[in-house]
Amino acid sequence: MENLIEIGVDGANVMVGKYNSFSTHVKAMTNRDLVVIKCVCHSLHLAAEHSFKSLPKHLDFLIKESHNWFSCSSKLGLNVDTMTERVNAINKILDQWDVLKLHFQLTKDRERCYTSQQLFEMLDDKKNYLYKVFLKKKLRELTALNTAFQSDQANSLKLMEGLLHLLRNYLSILIPPMHLEKVLDKDIFSFNFKDYVMSATIINFGYSFHEAQVGIERNDVSCVQERCRHFLIELCYQIQSRLPFNIEVLEKINLLTPENATSQVRRPDITTLTTSFKSLINEDVDATVSEWNRVEWEHPETAESFWVEVSENKNTLDENWFERISKLALALLSLPFSNAATRINIQLSLLEWRTDQERCPY
Repeated sequence: MENLIEIGVDGANVMVGKYNSFSTHVKAMTNRDLVVIKCVCHSLHLAAEHSFKSLPKHLDFLIKESHNWFSCSSKLGLNVDTMTERVNAINKILDQWDVLKLHFQLTKDRERCYTSQQLFEMLDDKKNYLYKVFLKKKLRELTALNTAFQSDQANSLKLMEGLLHLLRNYLSILIPPMHLEKVLDKDIFSFNFKDYVMSATIINFGYSFHEAQVGIERNDVSCVQERCRHFLIELCYQIQSRLPFNIEVLEKINLLTPENATSQVRRPDITTLTTSFKSLINEDVDATVSEWNRVEWEHPETAESFWVEVSENKNTLDENWFERISKLALALLSLPFSNAATRINIQLSLLEWRTDQERCPY
């Protein structure tokens, strides 16, 4: 336990609650500044799920049943609880909207199928097409970031930067620039943005959304805009409430990229970052900052290989030149930002279980 740096958990209250949770007990046992990382990809998924409740219910029916209609088996049907699958289904439906509408129009008459009649009526409603255009454009960045957090090849030092960019991007749609520009990154997750949200008629939903309005009644367009506005408000609120509470410290991890470490022009100050992890550097902040300022390297392609190489550099006495800063960087690179780390742990546990079963004589 004394070597524990961080733990990766989901966002359940029993794991990350303020009182009597798993993380509070572990912190009490380690007596140190333990880093608690909530599963970000799971949090983003839940944020989008809650936001979907702001939209008409029949949109979920259209997404699921259009996809499942062409599945050979019910087991191959779309799991609408998976956000990535839902977004992929939306993209496919939009790309084949007219073809699908014609197909269900013929099917409802030829086979007297009630489901195909419902799907045809939904596809024939231009408001639904407008909703799908909105969802495709606005969920694209969230899905891309969610995929990055699930990857074992992503640059872990820049994942938190992407998280901040995602929230700021959504807020920029809802809030006038004059208000959003005043909000610092460290304050954006506690920013009460609802006080500054523009009306639906002023919000710019993008060119594709504007183009898809052609042929739709003005009142219907206003109704769709208002629903989409509520969707974005809920999405921003859910992202704010579900993301790591120590985001300010985690965002500073981006300072340790090889580009920053080898910069001779604008090398950032890491004093604040090192003070948050004193136990990793033997309480010697000054020595760690000094090592940081002395790093000069032909940096490799990845942050991991860069800091491994730095950690192996020794003087004539076989002492590590950069012991503290390399130890800090490698420890922070091991933070479980991606759920790929969780997936690997599950695979290892499963492998151990299978090994035990094979050894069992019964």
